[in-house]
Order: sequence, then structure tokens, then C-alpha cells
Amino acid sequence: YPVAVGDGEAEVRQVTRLRLTMASLILAPLAAEAMPAKACSIRPQIYQHAGESDEAFEVRRKADAAERNKTPEQRELEHQASLWENSDIVFIGQIEAIRVNGKIYPRPKGQQIYLNKRGKVLPPPPVEPIVILPFEGGGEAQIRSIRLLKGETNFKTGWHFVGGMDTCGGRPGGALGFVQPKDELIIFARWQDSYQVIGGKEVTSKYLDLYGVNFDAVAEQRILAALTGSNQSETVPR
Repeated sequence: YPVAVGDGEAEVRQVTRLRLTMASLILAPLAAEAMPAKACSIRPQIYQHAGESDEAFEVRRKADAAERNKTPEQRELEHQASLWENSDIVFIGQIEAIRVNGKIYPRPKGQQIYLNKRGKVLPPPPVEPIVILPFEGGGEAQIRSIRLLKGETNFKTGWHFVGGMDTCGGRPGGALGFVQPKDELIIFARWQDSYQVIGGKEVTSKYLDLYGVNFDAVAEQRILAALTGSNQSETVPR
């Protein structure tokens, strides 16, 4: 995994995200075949119901047209508002490590100074080649909470499923579908029920469904206010 040094870190991470995006476009059909069938969400045309008045139909038609004509920015703003309102925990998370197919990619170390036996400074080792993590099928991320933004219970560091694609080529986990070790982002967590049959009995357990948003994509005012609140810790998004 690449070890970014100095001003080159942003460039390395930008190239990594670009390659990940290109890989996801190429491998999307393969990932879709491996996942359960799920119809893509397409907004159907509306028609006047039998017995519906012209006035009532016109109200529905205008509301449908307004929904269809929303800009991507408006839809993203509504999405972020829904994330904030429906999440049990919202926090700034840092990716400590990634685990894909049993292999762990740890958090890269920062710039280090290497000395020989006589104390002479040696040149740093070469940067390792970029590895495109195969997140199309999903993987795990070890996530650490840096700062709690919403919720009474803090997020505990641990391994959580991230990545994966739906049959429409989308990323249900948002920015968590592109994370790399050392990345920081805003994570929205919501408790969900999981059902299993053990010994002939149905057992219910809880798990956290996670969704990530990058700092530069935040537009919702309540999220921005939580990030810039004066009563928060000294840790700030980079």
C-alpha cells in the first residue's frame, strides 16, 4: 500500500480514488451477478386514476414533476438531512486498516528518518505501488471514532463491513465504498435488526449499518454546525 510523504500525499490519494472509481465501473456487472436480484429504482409515470378529479390529478402531477426536476445538489441535501435525522450515531471516523479476502492492509506510517550506524541520514525507502482494493464485493474496515457528532453512545473501534455494490452499480455505503487506510470521513450509523435461525429458533441481534460522507461533500447545515461547534474537541477534519 502506498506510503504518502509530504505534499505528495493528496496526489497519491487522489489517484487511488480515481483508479478505484474506474475499477468499480469495469467490475460493476460482475459484482451485480454475485449479489441477490434487486430491481433498480426507476420513477414510474403517473396517470389519472379512475374517478380522480382533474384538480386532484393536477396536484399529483405537479408534485411528481417537481420531484423529477430536482437537481443532484437538492437530492444530496435531502439525503444528508435524512442521514442526520435517522442515524443513531454520527461521528468522525478514521480507517485504521482494511481487510479484504482475509488480507489486512494496515494504516500507512508517516514520513520517517532512517539513520545508519554512524548516525548519517539515509534516503527514505521507495513508495510502494498503489493497490486497488477489490471493494466491489465488499470488505471490512477497522474504524476508530475520533469525535462524536451526534448520539449518546460513542462508537467502539472494531471491524465493520464496508464497500459492496448493488445491482444498479450503486454504493450503499456511500464514501465507505472507497475508503483507504488513514482516511477520515463522517460516518452515519444506524442500529438494524439481524435475524438468524439457530437450533430451530429465530435469534435477533443488532448491528450498525454505516454510511460515509467525505468532508468536502457536506452541505446540510446541521452537519456543518456539528463539525464547527465550539464545544467540540480540538480534533478537526483535515
